[in-house]
Amino acid sequence: MINTLSLSSLQARFGGELVNGDVQFFSVSTNTRELSEKDLFIALKGERFDAHNFLDSAQISGACGLVVEQVDVTISLPQWVVKDTTLALGDIARAQRDQFTGKVVAVTGSSGKTTVKGMIFSVFQIAYGEQAFATKGNLNNHIGVPLTMLSLEKSHQYAVIEMGASSLKEIDYLTHIAKPDVAMVNNVMAAHVEGFGSIDNIATAKGEIYEGLQENGAAVINLDDVYAPQWLEQNYQRQIITYGLHESHHPYPHIQAKNVEHNTDGCASFQLCISEKEYPVHLCVLGMHNVANALAATACAYGLGLSSGENLTSDVITGDVIAKGLANFTGTAGRLERMDGMNGSVVIDDSYNANPRSVCAAIDVLADVPAKKILILGDMAELGDETLQAHQDIGLYSRDKNIDYLLTVGKYTKAASDHFSMNNFHFDHIDQLIDAAKVMADNHTVFLIKGSRSSRMDRVVEALKQRGEDDASLVS
Repeated sequence: MINTLSLSSLQARFGGELVNGDVQFFSVSTNTRELSEKDLFIALKGERFDAHNFLDSAQISGACGLVVEQVDVTISLPQWVVKDTTLALGDIARAQRDQFTGKVVAVTGSSGKTTVKGMIFSVFQIAYGEQAFATKGNLNNHIGVPLTMLSLEKSHQYAVIEMGASSLKEIDYLTHIAKPDVAMVNNVMAAHVEGFGSIDNIATAKGEIYEGLQENGAAVINLDDVYAPQWLEQNYQRQIITYGLHESHHPYPHIQAKNVEHNTDGCASFQLCISEKEYPVHLCVLGMHNVANALAATACAYGLGLSSGENLTSDVITGDVIAKGLANFTGTAGRLERMDGMNGSVVIDDSYNANPRSVCAAIDVLADVPAKKILILGDMAELGDETLQAHQDIGLYSRDKNIDYLLTVGKYTKAASDHFSMNNFHFDHIDQLIDAAKVMADNHTVFLIKGSRSSRMDRVVEALKQRGEDDASLVS
């Protein structure tokens, strides 16, 4: 944390009741197994857990105080008693944000937000070194974002905060905690439709990120997205930074790419256009779709300067710095991560999560590889009424992209398998799929492994990873 806080100051600002006196704290914990001495322990409650059952463990581990929904009279520690400990966690994060004098960039979207976050952080590391900070892992929800904000330290001056949601008003809650100087929706697509009800509702929910912008903040808008007009209207009184791959846009994008090329290593190179200047970029992450992600990251870096009332050319984040940061980004685990597979094969691990557009983008990567192409697919979750059609469409898309083999497992992927071709194999159990894939692995094979987190396709990745010394290349 940046500075110490006290339970009494929190109670005075947010309400609740103090029991057993007051205490100052400099760090928080929500897990007794990870609690350090002098941490404030916040007893969160969920559908399947209640940390109030571990208050004695928190005291034994050296907690300085507790945030609880009901008093434990057997514990002598100071206790802040609130109606909802999860909301209290958010309130503590608000108090932390008020002490942060640096700049915050907030990123959301249906697909690619973690990659964009990583690209922005890479740029910040080049520009600002150890002053840069970013969300770790997937801490992007109503618990993860507050914990991320509470991880900010005095040395940090530039933070990239990722935000995710599964229903309306979640991002509205998060953005008013983070209070960003720059906010961006990367894209909108059919992901988590069950929680939102419709894609239109997803667009509205993602657009909530702009409502927490600071007074002089900049809204970054993807002109390639069908919902761009909605966000342009929403932010008409704010500074707006636009980006897009297409030159026919009106208004003309501030950030775009020219001379995009698909290289033999599976990555893209292009001329990054920032206003009237151009900078060469060669990405080190697989997939042509990452050009759009790179433009999104550039627009956020560009917007950061404008949100400060500064000109980009006089700011630390020059176009050269942005280009270098993009080129230095090597990807995120589980997102089109290339690794050596068994028997000289190649494994492309894209198992972190899946929605229809991200699956198609991954298939595009596999389609361009001059090798035996094997797509291993688990279920895409939370698609609501679109579930069956979405899986059928993936089967057809894989067939049209000339994927050689489709191996599927799960409740819904049978629909993809049925719409593929002759070389399709559906399995009832993941172990059966793994056994079949191992037989197919050789030095002419590239596996692409994709599925929602609930389908546990990371198990397939671990089973097919190389165990020997041989190296494998993406192309033969």
